[in-house]
Amino acid sequence: MGNGVVKSVGGKPPEKYFKLEVWPNISDLFEKLHLDESKCYQLFLAFCLMDPEEKRITNVNKCFQYLGGIRTKFTERVYYYENLESKDNSLNFMAFSLASWNYCTLQPSGLARMIFEIFDPDNKLFVTRAQVQTMYRMLYDCDTHDEKVIKSFPFDDDNTISKSIFINHCNRHRHLIKPAIDYQTRLKKMLGGIIMWESVISCRKSYFQAFEVQYATLDEVLIAIVKSEDMYKKMKKQEADRVLLEQRLKLRQEAEEAQKKLKQRERELEEERRKQEKNSPEKIVRDIWYKYEIAREDFDLTKYTIDEMWNRREARMELFRLFDEAKEKTIKFYSEKDDNDMKLLVGTDEDHEARYQDYILTDEGRRVYQRTMLYYLFKKLTDQIEEKYVKKGRPNDRDKWSERELRIANTYLDIDLYRQSLNKPLTLSIDDSYSHPLSTKSVKTVRSFDNEMLLAKKNGRKIDFNEADKLAHDELFEWHRNKVIRELSNQQILERKVREKEFMTREFDIVMNCGSKITNWEYLYDKIKERYFYINVNTLEIIHAKTAICEICDSIYEQFDLRCKTCNSQRSSKNMLYYRPLGSKDIRTG
Repeated sequence: MGNGVVKSVGGKPPEKYFKLEVWPNISDLFEKLHLDESKCYQLFLAFCLMDPEEKRITNVNKCFQYLGGIRTKFTERVYYYENLESKDNSLNFMAFSLASWNYCTLQPSGLARMIFEIFDPDNKLFVTRAQVQTMYRMLYDCDTHDEKVIKSFPFDDDNTISKSIFINHCNRHRHLIKPAIDYQTRLKKMLGGIIMWESVISCRKSYFQAFEVQYATLDEVLIAIVKSEDMYKKMKKQEADRVLLEQRLKLRQEAEEAQKKLKQRERELEEERRKQEKNSPEKIVRDIWYKYEIAREDFDLTKYTIDEMWNRREARMELFRLFDEAKEKTIKFYSEKDDNDMKLLVGTDEDHEARYQDYILTDEGRRVYQRTMLYYLFKKLTDQIEEKYVKKGRPNDRDKWSERELRIANTYLDIDLYRQSLNKPLTLSIDDSYSHPLSTKSVKTVRSFDNEMLLAKKNGRKIDFNEADKLAHDELFEWHRNKVIRELSNQQILERKVREKEFMTREFDIVMNCGSKITNWEYLYDKIKERYFYINVNTLEIIHAKTAICEICDSIYEQFDLRCKTCNSQRSSKNMLYYRPLGSKDIRTG
């Protein structure tokens, strides 16, 4: 009976052999039957105990030898299926497992159906009273039947009973099929345990109940189940597809919601930007310059007549007023902006430390730091050597220095001379280029200090490196802080000069094309003669439109004069259009 332990199969531990050699070939089928790897392994262990010679087959005799129980003509049929058993009555593991699954998962009604179909091979769907009596003797393995049990069956007038009535009666009154139920319970206990089979029975009831209704016999049902699609896997796939679809919909909704929030945030930021821009000093400056440009364009497009002489004068003075206002507001705005930018840049030591660290991470920064640190390190080592010889009473006697000490001192002098050769002070001026003595931008060729670094590692102590590192940090930090401040200051100065130049250009444009603030001459249009002329608003004197008038003192140039005779100013580019050498024809005639 069932005892013993399987130590090896095929030269491997049974669990490893099953996982590598058996399960990959049967997993699709048995997972469909809800026999996962661990459950199927229990069947495999039982099969191995029935196959000690490892022939990979067993038979009914070996099954009863291991499983035990009363051997009857009915129980022998548990492992006999026409489509599973081979010609020599042997069973391989696949056939054994299918037969065990089929019998252990049958409900009581299924067991009654199995018994009925043994005596109804032609599928007539009824049996006689005598056949029922034979069933009893076969199940209980006896020579006589219990007439009391037989009489309980509802036979018709012909002493026959239909298949459906027989199954329903046995399902309610299980006296006839009790031996089948008992043997089923025994198999469950021997092949994994009753608890293991509960879930498998539930799976058969859930997924394969339709096959038992559709097919005429249990043999056909088993064959159909084996050939059917894995409904469990299909349902899992459908469930996975459903979950995936739900996740996609959820992600899409979240994306749409995030997009809405993003657009809402963008609208809020845009509205906030507009409000800030509306009230910002920069917008006020832009608006006043825009107002000036409109007035300047209107002045050029307007043809003033003699009746509008004072209107032109007032329009020109309004241009100067708008220009002065725009200039004043622009200077004030950029002055405040530059001060704020400088305050932000100056910031705190922590801000400058962050900028310094960013600089040190660059290639140039690393080289500058290395060389500065080496300078202070070798200076420290050289001072230590000199101090040692001072204590010995030989302060200037370098002939007694060792080769190592001389090499350290010479390296220090070499780096010091290299720094001095650059001849770049650490102070700044507005026009001076600013670079550190060891900055690679200061020299055409980049010198490598790798050999000096190797020498430093051989002779320097950790405390010496730490001290040199601190001195290099302090020097470079201060240099870099001044550098970024000066760069911003120079940039602001340059931008200020550009703005001043633009102011001069705009003002001179008004003076040349509209007249100066002090001029008494107005450029008017004669509608009758259809030509322009100048008129003096004080004396009402009229002169030709091609007359050169000094923008500085309001005097009139002779056409051959290059400088004003009153203020000695040079002709402007506009007045040069009316210049003619001495002896030339007067351009104002005709």
